[in-house]
Amino acid sequence: MVQNEWFKTFDFDAHTGQYSSKNALACSKLSWLAYYSKDEIREVLKSWNFTKFRFFDLGITQAFIVADAEKIILTFRGTDCMKDWLGNFDIDLVGGSFGGRVHEGFSRSLSLIWKDIQVTFDLLQPKPVATKAEIIQGNLKDAKAPSLWVTGHSLGAALATLSVARLREKDQMVHGLYTFGSPRVGDRKFQEEFNSDFRSKTFRFVNRNDAVTRVPMRAMFYSHVGQLFYIDDDESIHTDPAFWYRFVDGMKVRLQDIADLDLSVIENHKIEYYVKALEKNKNRNLEDFA
Repeated sequence: MVQNEWFKTFDFDAHTGQYSSKNALACSKLSWLAYYSKDEIREVLKSWNFTKFRFFDLGITQAFIVADAEKIILTFRGTDCMKDWLGNFDIDLVGGSFGGRVHEGFSRSLSLIWKDIQVTFDLLQPKPVATKAEIIQGNLKDAKAPSLWVTGHSLGAALATLSVARLREKDQMVHGLYTFGSPRVGDRKFQEEFNSDFRSKTFRFVNRNDAVTRVPMRAMFYSHVGQLFYIDDDESIHTDPAFWYRFVDGMKVRLQDIADLDLSVIENHKIEYYVKALEKNKNRNLEDFA
């Protein structure tokens, strides 16, 4: 039985098209849950009244989809040890979505399970079908399909970002992307094209000086995407790009410094600290973050 007080409740707004503190907290819980075993994940999802879920697991790439009549949420698992994926993934930039270049290792990792994910989406989001009466009356309004959301922490955040890029490049509707402690995933061209299409629905959380959010380096031609939500020492959240982007961007972290450390000693990267901060801010609206 899963002994985690944070998993007792799950609340999600499937219909909003804007930032939601409720959804941010829910996605952070899913991102934390992804680190548990499949049996434990099933147990928690059932306690949240989900009956549809599927797991994807090949090599270092792990994810699961959970769905009900209103929503579909794709959650990518991070990694327990940053040393493994920072050391093993190829950080070269290769051709990716939107005409930009993306992290080769992340892209290759996502591709391992991408076809299965797409098949599952097609099953869960069938094309709307008009009734005979609607055809006769000429009333062909689309039936409401479940809204689609993507989330992840650490490596999972990188894969979540690339998955949204692939979905959007095919014009598939995605309602929101919530990431926690994400590394950079693409170059400036990728950033510009991704942001022009999906910045308003991409919510990227950074907890204090979370080291993983600083790699790969900007000097390696990498750039972040989406809107920055910065969590400070008091667990307050800030979105002012004029100050907080410069503040976070000013932190310098050497890749080798991170590779030599285990995730357990890099406190600010732990998903539980993201969950704790989002719980504290769950009743605040976007305009409250200054």
